[in-house]
Amino acid sequence: MEHFQNVCVVKILISGNPDPNALEACYRRGIFSAKEVSGFDEANIAASTFAGRVIRRFAEPYLQMVTNRRLLRCVREYEPDVVWVFKGKKVWPSTIRKIQSMGPLTVNYNADHPFHYCSRGTGNRNILRAAAFYDLHLTYSHQIADEIISRGLHAEMIPFGHSVDDKSYAALADTKEVLSIGFVGTPDARRARYIKELLAHGFVVDVYGDRWNRFLTSHKDLRIHGPVFGADMNCILRKHRVQLNLLRPHNAESHNMRSFEIPSCGGIMLAEDTREHRSFFDDPGSAFFFNTQDELFAKAKYLLDLPMEEAEKIRIRARAATTGCSYEARASAALECIAESIGRKRRRSGTRSTPDSRANLQFSNAESSRLQSCFDDDPSSAGELKSGERMTKLRLVYFQRKRRDGRNFSLEQIFEDVRFRVTSRYDTRVCVAPVVSNGLFRRLWIALAVAFQQGEINHVTGDITFAALFLKRKKTVLTLLDCAILERSRGLRRVLIWCLWFQLPVMRAQIVTVISEATREAVLKHVYCPPERIRVVPVAISEKFLPVERPFNSLKPRILQVGTAPNKNLENVIRSLAGLRCVLSVVGPIDSTIRRLIDEHDVEVESSEGLSQDALIQEYVNCDIVVFASTYEGFGMPILEANTVGRPVVTSNVTSMPEVAGDAACLVDPFDVESIRQGINRIIEDAAYRQELVISGFVNVKRFQPDRIAVQYAEIYHEITSSRVA
Repeated sequence: MEHFQNVCVVKILISGNPDPNALEACYRRGIFSAKEVSGFDEANIAASTFAGRVIRRFAEPYLQMVTNRRLLRCVREYEPDVVWVFKGKKVWPSTIRKIQSMGPLTVNYNADHPFHYCSRGTGNRNILRAAAFYDLHLTYSHQIADEIISRGLHAEMIPFGHSVDDKSYAALADTKEVLSIGFVGTPDARRARYIKELLAHGFVVDVYGDRWNRFLTSHKDLRIHGPVFGADMNCILRKHRVQLNLLRPHNAESHNMRSFEIPSCGGIMLAEDTREHRSFFDDPGSAFFFNTQDELFAKAKYLLDLPMEEAEKIRIRARAATTGCSYEARASAALECIAESIGRKRRRSGTRSTPDSRANLQFSNAESSRLQSCFDDDPSSAGELKSGERMTKLRLVYFQRKRRDGRNFSLEQIFEDVRFRVTSRYDTRVCVAPVVSNGLFRRLWIALAVAFQQGEINHVTGDITFAALFLKRKKTVLTLLDCAILERSRGLRRVLIWCLWFQLPVMRAQIVTVISEATREAVLKHVYCPPERIRVVPVAISEKFLPVERPFNSLKPRILQVGTAPNKNLENVIRSLAGLRCVLSVVGPIDSTIRRLIDEHDVEVESSEGLSQDALIQEYVNCDIVVFASTYEGFGMPILEANTVGRPVVTSNVTSMPEVAGDAACLVDPFDVESIRQGINRIIEDAAYRQELVISGFVNVKRFQPDRIAVQYAEIYHEITSSRVA
């Protein structure tokens, strides 16, 4: 705190949720004793009633406009030194840039993940688009901080904390203990699976939260309660003998708010084992962790069977472990980070970098030159700018689907890096479909809704290709991922799909991009389109995938299969492994038919679903071989992901997979079980061939680096704008 006093900062404006139990309120109370703090409460319409949901659905743009105008007015009137935005779901990127032009340091604290979100409540396009424009990001996770820094932004890690002072803790001492497992939190499918398994093994479980009845059915050992907050929640965290802490996808490999709230109340925490959890609770008796379900069951039983005296000793040690972890201490650390950021800003030579320059992530020299050449005669940069005049950017809008619950978000990931790499020249925005693509009327609604969100360049990023129907043709780029849905349809359904998903959208696009040469050939086969209008732009490999060395287990290799959809050919993969000593790790849901096939061929299988990207990367790291013997693919990302991590790949010799793999995979016939088996056996038995595939993989992925893909899209966007000027 003393370091912060040396910086002439006396006013901090905190923007966020007005709820007194929200995280921003905890920080506001922690800072208030040292600095002059004012709060800006973002407009919040409750969605718990039908009227509230209707207002949120149809009036959200207007409400956001009102919120942003109020925030700018508040900044002008209050004249703060720092504007600190918590999460920022309602704060527009343009608002952040206007605030910066007024002088304050802009800070963002996101209790979730700024780039990846697993539900409506954890993020939106405002957060994603504004990330590049903050002077400082504060986050709870080292992993997230590293990702933010990798994007050319400044970030510091401040863990979560607690608000239970000594007086409040003493008041909890009289709480009557209940011998059961308690869980307080938002429901989701992954958490529900853990709770169902605990119930199946005879444990009594109490869950607290809203809408848990949508995920859990009645059970004699289950008690469902409503949400709890503040002092009531502290009492619940102390009340149950075991307090379960389950992470969500954006917290994977990290920690969450309960990580400190439970032990600060004297609760006995049983949490998922992560490196951060271990570093926070180095006293092994202050908290307990599990990696597998069996370990969860064993430790839960051990804790429930402890005598009350032993349990009380654990509660005391748990409270002691959170000393120095209060939100007042976290606020002090945050102020230190803010002070350093202000110091850096003032040490600059009388000028400050524009927000736009920070948004432009670094390219290699060659790619940077190519990208610049795309804009040398761009209409948006034509003419010399007068001193102090800012370049007007063309608005580039990406139209994306609304994700279904529990589905992956690989489609959204494809264009994330592209957006960040072209944002220095374009005002990039993301327009998410208002409803899930399901049924004719919903899809018509999507097409009509996006027509009112057009920019100077419109890019429909696959899956909702019908969204191009009412967009301006000369401004539209359409991306087609594959033709699988068309090729497996028959009759009237095929005619409708051909018309609404392919032929009409292609006619309404100036340029059509496809992700592989195989997809281009399929499109030309099924759709009338001049070949010169179709461009092949591959998918970029995520920069989160990195090489990780691992000794090959030739005695019992772990084989990874990503995906269980019909085209993933899991049935033939299982048949090919009959009699082989191995472990098949399957990512995706397994139905009863596949279960019977597994039992019939006596294959050892481990399955997982709903994985975060970090958890998926760990599956690649843990495996010895990746099998991707699909019968049809528009591209084949698992091939590149395995290449990048450094794992040998067995893939199919059909459609796009040979094109993506090059000479960096063992090609097999996906319709021939013996061919798949021979490919797997060759990798297991031939170490030299295995190493050759790994080395070739590292060379292969260079073709799919984000810099190269971003340049190809930048050239297409330039072509769209220059053709209109011509």
